[in-house]
Amino acid sequence: MVQYFHRIPSGYSSFPTDFWHPVSGNVQPLISDQISLCGRYEGLPGWELSAELYYKMQSGVVDYIDSYAPLGTSQAHWSGSVASGKGSGMGMELMARKTSGPLTGWLGYTLSGSTRIYPEGTINNGIPFPSSTDRRHRINFCATWAVNEAVDITLSWTFASGSPITMPLRSAAIYDESRKNEDTVRYIDYAPSRNNFRLPPIHRADISVNLRKPLKRGERIWTIGLYNLYGANNPDFFRYMKTSDTIIGSDSYYPDKPGGTPFIRTVSYLLVIPTVSFSRNF
Repeated sequence: MVQYFHRIPSGYSSFPTDFWHPVSGNVQPLISDQISLCGRYEGLPGWELSAELYYKMQSGVVDYIDSYAPLGTSQAHWSGSVASGKGSGMGMELMARKTSGPLTGWLGYTLSGSTRIYPEGTINNGIPFPSSTDRRHRINFCATWAVNEAVDITLSWTFASGSPITMPLRSAAIYDESRKNEDTVRYIDYAPSRNNFRLPPIHRADISVNLRKPLKRGERIWTIGLYNLYGANNPDFFRYMKTSDTIIGSDSYYPDKPGGTPFIRTVSYLLVIPTVSFSRNF
C-alpha cells in the first residue's frame, strides 16, 4: 500500500484532531507491506471460528521532531518540523461468530503491537518506541436478539488498552536576572523518551432497539439506543499539569504532593448519550 497523505498524531486528544498533510518534495509517501496468515473453521453448526496472524513493515512514517510543539504553531512550514522513519507492527486476531438462531453475535480479541524508529536520531535519539496507535489488547463483543419479526435488540461492548503519550517526568527552573525588580522564572519540562506513558484503558457498552414495520415497498425502521450504557469515564481529552497549577475554588489539585509534581488530568465528555434514528428502506 502507498499512501500520499500523512496522518500526524496531535498527542493531546482521543478526538479526531490529528493533522493530515500531503506529501511534498521533502516528505515521501508512506509505503506499507503486510503479510498475513488466516484460517477459518465451520465444523460446528451455526458457528464460525477464525484466527489471523499478521506482520506489517512500513517506511516513510512521519512524526514531529522532538523539539517541535504542534499546539499553537503554524502549519504553513510543517515539512521542516517532521522526520521520516520506519515502522513495524504485528498481531493476532481471534474471533468466534454465532450465525444462526434468534440470538446471533460475535466475540473478537486482538493482541497487537506497533513501533516506530527514526534512525537519524531526530526523534527519541533513534531508539524504537511505541506508536500512538499502539493498543496491546482489544476485545469486542456484539450480540443481537431477534425478539420477533418487528423487534430486535443489539448489545455491544468494547475494551481497549490505553494509547501511549509523552509524559515529562521532571522540569528545570531557569532564572533570568535581566529584570531589575524581580527575577523571571521559566520552566523547561524533560521527557526521557517518546510515548513513555500509557493512558488508562477504555471500555464502554452500547445498546439499541430496532422497531421494524413492513410496508408495501421495503420497511420502516425506528432505532432507539444508548451510547456508553453504564457511563464509563473514558478519557476524551488529557492535559499535562503540575501540582502547583490551580483551578477555580482550589489551591492545588494534589496539595499533599511536592510542588511541581507532574500528573495527567483527564476529561471525559461523552458519557451516557441517548440516540434516536429513522430509516426507510425501499
